[in-house]
Amino acid sequence: MRMILALAALTACFSVWDHLANHGTYSATLQRNIFGKVLSG
Repeated sequence: MRMILALAALTACFSVWDHLANHGTYSATLQRNIFGKVLSG
């Protein structure tokens, strides 16, 4: 249970950091990579 909470906290921190500091650059790149693999496979 602690591992799940730690991963959720890490994901939330990354999301907030990416939104505030990088205007969503990393999230957009990750999303494009995931959708590209799903649609091509």
